[in-house]
Amino acid sequence: MRSFGTHVLILVIILGKVNGVSFYGDGYIHLRTVESSVQTSVHIRFRTSAPSGLLFVAAGDRDFLLVELISGHLQIRLDLGSGERFIQSEKHLHLNDLAWHAMQLSHDRHNLTLTVDRNSHTHLQLPGPDLELSLVDGLFVGDRAWLTHPYLQNSTLGFRGCMDEVVFNEHNLLSSLRPYSGYKSVYEVSLGCSPQFSATDEDPISFYSSKSFISFPTWEVPQEGVFQCEILPFMGEADGVVLYSVGIHGVFVAIEVQNSHLMATVGKGKRKIKLRSVVQLKSKVTWHPVELRLLPHEMYLKVGEEIMTANLTVELQSIQLKGSLFIGGLSEQARSEARRSGLLSIQPEGQLGSFKGCLREMKVNGQKMGIPHTTVTKDVTLECDRRDVTAMTTSPTVATRMDDTTGQPANTRKHPQFLVLKRLEVAEGGRASLEPKHIKVNLNYRKLQIHPSQLRFRVEGQPLHGHLRVDLLSDSDTDEDQELAGSERDLSFSVVDLWQGRVMYVHSGSEEPSDFFMFSVFSHGKKELPFFLKSNRLHRFDISISPVNDAPVLSLPEGNMFTMLENSTRQLTSEVVRVTDPDSAAEDLVFNSLADIRTEAGHLEHLDYPGRPINIFSLQDLESNKIRFVHTGVSNIRLPLRVSDGEKFSNTVTLRITAVPLDYQLVNNSGLEVGQGGSVVISTNQLAIRLNVANQGLDFRYDVTELPIYGELQRLHSSGEWKTITTFSQKLLDKERIRYVNTYYGLQSQNNATERPQKHGSKEDKEPEEHRFNISVQLVNDQKPVRVVDKVFHVAREGQRLVTLSDLRFQDQDSDFEDSWLVYTRRGVPMGELVQATDPNHKLFEFTQRDLEQNKVLFIHRGVSSGRFVLFVSDGKHYVSTLLEVMAQDPYLQVENNTGIVVQHGGVTILTSANLSVVSNLDIRDPEEVIFEVFLPPESGILHFIDGVELVTEADAVSTFTQEDLISGRLAYRHDGGQGMTDVFNVTARVRERSWGHDSHTGSAEERQEEKGEEGWSCLMVEHGNYPLQVHFVANKRLSKEKERKEFKSAVMGEEKAEHTGHYTHHPPSHYRTSECITACVPMPPQKPPLLPALDRSVPRTTPPQGDVQEASVHLSWSSSCERVLQNISSVRDGDAETLLSADSSSCSPAL
Repeated sequence: MRSFGTHVLILVIILGKVNGVSFYGDGYIHLRTVESSVQTSVHIRFRTSAPSGLLFVAAGDRDFLLVELISGHLQIRLDLGSGERFIQSEKHLHLNDLAWHAMQLSHDRHNLTLTVDRNSHTHLQLPGPDLELSLVDGLFVGDRAWLTHPYLQNSTLGFRGCMDEVVFNEHNLLSSLRPYSGYKSVYEVSLGCSPQFSATDEDPISFYSSKSFISFPTWEVPQEGVFQCEILPFMGEADGVVLYSVGIHGVFVAIEVQNSHLMATVGKGKRKIKLRSVVQLKSKVTWHPVELRLLPHEMYLKVGEEIMTANLTVELQSIQLKGSLFIGGLSEQARSEARRSGLLSIQPEGQLGSFKGCLREMKVNGQKMGIPHTTVTKDVTLECDRRDVTAMTTSPTVATRMDDTTGQPANTRKHPQFLVLKRLEVAEGGRASLEPKHIKVNLNYRKLQIHPSQLRFRVEGQPLHGHLRVDLLSDSDTDEDQELAGSERDLSFSVVDLWQGRVMYVHSGSEEPSDFFMFSVFSHGKKELPFFLKSNRLHRFDISISPVNDAPVLSLPEGNMFTMLENSTRQLTSEVVRVTDPDSAAEDLVFNSLADIRTEAGHLEHLDYPGRPINIFSLQDLESNKIRFVHTGVSNIRLPLRVSDGEKFSNTVTLRITAVPLDYQLVNNSGLEVGQGGSVVISTNQLAIRLNVANQGLDFRYDVTELPIYGELQRLHSSGEWKTITTFSQKLLDKERIRYVNTYYGLQSQNNATERPQKHGSKEDKEPEEHRFNISVQLVNDQKPVRVVDKVFHVAREGQRLVTLSDLRFQDQDSDFEDSWLVYTRRGVPMGELVQATDPNHKLFEFTQRDLEQNKVLFIHRGVSSGRFVLFVSDGKHYVSTLLEVMAQDPYLQVENNTGIVVQHGGVTILTSANLSVVSNLDIRDPEEVIFEVFLPPESGILHFIDGVELVTEADAVSTFTQEDLISGRLAYRHDGGQGMTDVFNVTARVRERSWGHDSHTGSAEERQEEKGEEGWSCLMVEHGNYPLQVHFVANKRLSKEKERKEFKSAVMGEEKAEHTGHYTHHPPSHYRTSECITACVPMPPQKPPLLPALDRSVPRTTPPQGDVQEASVHLSWSSSCERVLQNISSVRDGDAETLLSADSSSCSPAL
């Protein structure tokens, strides 16, 4: 039996083991250190049920190492100067399961390794060149405290849970919770692992101190907000806050206890809507249900069966809350806001605001809430009912009379009280031993057959403002070893330990006037034990803290260097000189400058009394930013300072003041990117100036010397209106009140708009500098493709022909888009196929305009002679459709251009394709394939090539040339200087027909090749002061060359002839003389008859002999003094004259 009891005792000790340090959401430990290293090691052992929280920060100006818990997973953020990097624990590991977990982070130059629970390993390779972690702000555990670095803006909230090991590069941050001024700070943490971290939503919460509170995340009130709970106040306690939350625009919601009645308030400034319950809250066993309901237009309060409603005014309707939802009390910051709101229970003359009692069954918008959902807790415990009863039955007393013989109070024989507790008195920051007089046990040990060492007291919860230490080591051991021994064992002690003075309470040094801890009593023996030794009844032991007036502690958080500009002023702030004295108010702490009131370098000055040197000021003045140093002389001075609370003086610190000349540089000038027609705010991330001395209060002005081309700069005024500006300040950039607006919506010739030189300067005497600020305008694709070439596509029947830009072309007006990027998509083609030009077996369903430009698209005709098919054209955003009409005919070759030319007498003029060209429905891929043969050369000059030969003779005359020669401008006509004022030559154009599937330059089979020809006249005019004539001549059948020449000359001489086989028209010229030349034009009758009548198909046709080459002559002469007269005749084939097309000139201009 004894063996069984021993085993049970050991099991209880193991389960009741309390290790580590508790963090409650806003607590932290800060170790001030400055160091740099390329090798870093972090080890943390923690336990929590919260899914997120900040565990550790190693902070520098820009370098940092951050360890946080996000959604139950570890995340490490690290920046060594080359950019932020992330590493996370494995996804299957959930570390918020209330089990102890250990993480080890190792950083060695480029390598980063995260190990979790010795089994999970994650690796990351860091980029260079920065490999060193540089720290200037020190190490933080549990929360970021006062740090405001940009890399902490998106970090998680403070950690809620236990940590028992935090080691950074040999710094053991949890080795002691004793703060050291200027080196180590400890805030709102306690020794041991609090049982509240294992609590559930079902556990009631007890608020026992004047600063107790818990906080939840923001209370969302979209359409309706509901808060429900059950409340039980402690007996005789004062008023307090049950609920408080602040909203936007100064609106707040609160529930208070006032004179034992609940009151709900919704207010803003002096306007408040209140509901006060008539039900009196009494401290009984009965819990009071409470419900607060916020509707868009009214509020609703229910206490028990009592229901109250009130309509909300317009400014209080549709409440939107922000920040934390406080329950049971307020934080220091929220308390200041609530005082300004006018809550009665937090007025300066009233209590500190916390409700004292118990809450349970809390729900927010129907969701059950409790300790597991809190973000911060302060001075709360669990087990409200037991705590209340226990506090009344076992509270410390000094008046109870004891009977040493019976071991029971003389006046409580029916209900024996075996424990008598006496309050422990401890000085602030001190320590005291628990003695038998503090916990007196009235038991007959011999009767119960137990030894005093077997009667044990188990500590169920460590004190909040200190800790208990059980010294089980010898007197020769060090103090650190004794404390460690007490923390590694079960926090329990026996009556013998009390007799020997081994149990000690150590106060943390906080300003709280009291503390307590909860304990239970247990034992084991041979006989049956009384019921009060076998139950789990809790007892409360109270501790009184005697306040001690601590001397103020003065420190320089930013170092002892105080740099300012020459002959300027700079404010002293609490960030420069910091005072720590929790015993005194700010107005009671007075600074004293130990230097002369006026020195050769300058003096201190109060903002309310400018020009008057001072050497005494209060902390309240310092915190109100009313103290500044005025520099007037030499560049360096020492300013010794100390602080007094009226009784004690602080340590002395010396501020070294250095004055330097003004200097600044443009540190940010990154430019902007804005969409076409959009706007972007310009902030200090894009444009900023940095002084050589920070925090000087100087403002810089920017003058725009060249306005943006495609937009304007605007400033946001207090009225909410944006107005155009040409000057702005750095403060406006800080407040993000400057923006660029792109106002151009049409086509742009470039996609960058720039705002060029800006002058900027301060009120100090320094020449303004000019800089360029670039604004990149990202153009919007808002223009649809438009077809610019829209005509019928001609192809030889059952033949093929390239589709080029002269047949099909679209244009996109977006300036940053090239037309060659347009994509064509086709559906079915009923009269043929679109294929690759290089591989006719490969069908094309999609091609680009660049493919058309590069002659890669080939059309092959099959089937019907005419038709249309659909093409879809896209620029990547817009789609348009078009129809390509196809006309298949017999192969033809027709004259396209035959303009004639004007040549100076004895001069030379180049002929181009604009003067002479042909068009065909054949597959012509190279201009060299079109060959012109001269069969009737000019009489008054010669045709020759431009080959750099200055002297041209008859031997240089050419008889053949190609379309390429005309395109390249290689062919020229040279007048011989004779009397001929007009000239003409006759050519025949020929091209080789390309068969499908075969290249025109390969193969020799005659059935695969066929030449097509077209003849025509080219007419020339020579200016020489005489009468250049416009001559028009057409033949519808082949004539002999001699007869053609003779009849052409007759037409030129004005002889009028007409035969049934030919038509000749000539009108007497009207003469117009200018200062340079005389021109004869052909005026037309008012009825505008055709220059040549249409061919009469009733005229008998003359059938030429078989094999005879059919020729058609096209004649055009052109003069700059008359409008163009154009006449085309289609070729005559097999004696069938096609339709005669003519275009005439209705009038002539009388001058050149």
